Amino acid sequence: MNSIPLVSIIIPCYYSEKFIYKTLETVANQTYKNIEVIIVDDGSKDNTVDISKNILENKKVRYKIICQSNSGVSVARNNGIKNSNGEFIFFLDSDDFIDELCIETVVKKLVKDDLDIIWFGYNYIDEYGNYTMKYEENYNYSIVESGKDALIKQLNHNISICNINIVYKRDIILKNNIKFYEKCYYGEDQEFILKSIFHANKVGCIDKVMAYYFQRSNSATHNFNLKRFTGLGAAKRIEKYIKNLTNDKIIINLLNNKIALEILQIYHNYVKCEKV
Repeated sequence: MNSIPLVSIIIPCYYSEKFIYKTLETVANQTYKNIEVIIVDDGSKDNTVDISKNILENKKVRYKIICQSNSGVSVARNNGIKNSNGEFIFFLDSDDFIDELCIETVVKKLVKDDLDIIWFGYNYIDEYGNYTMKYEENYNYSIVESGKDALIKQLNHNISICNINIVYKRDIILKNNIKFYEKCYYGEDQEFILKSIFHANKVGCIDKVMAYYFQRSNSATHNFNLKRFTGLGAAKRIEKYIKNLTNDKIIINLLNNKIALEILQIYHNYVKCEKV
């Protein structure tokens, strides 16, 4: 492994001109400089691409801008993977942001412990700068565990890993042909994450908040539509995928529980929206 490995930061964008500036500023201001930023614009008709280009050129950051017809975030992330060159891959949405020491801190531990995957703390933040859900920093910083153990903890909700707080060794993704499932609008990120963790030999944690998940009040996660059923499909695909690779009863039972929980979440969200 290169002692100063390249990190690919993949950012899918769709009509992001109002938010992309802060996101790219935090990326461009990283203390760790061996990064490439891959912007994948999903058919925006606003100034997302021009703003991105101006920021990254002025900051002298290595970057690529890929423009695709409107095909969804999964296609955008898959295109980002295909066009990446880094030893490590990090997915960041166009309205989220990270601390300036994030990539440096992550790479040091990835290299030191020869990890396949690392995750760290994050907070939810709203458009007014208020924390809407705060991550509790109580996990063991020094812990390195197997992918199986991390998978069980994630399925048990003992740890919280999402797109914004996980970095992958690129080989884990490519060797196992892991992709974001296209035409899936809910749960596609967890499907990708759980498959990747399953294949990891060593997973590490940094017990520190370094990322911020921007959640707008009109976010799709607060509304109900039939696309929510694609989350159930994602849960079923995860169960089928991992069941074909292991007979571990604990993992299989937890995956079955995940399917049941997804059904309950769809129902509760529907009832909640009906009452509004």
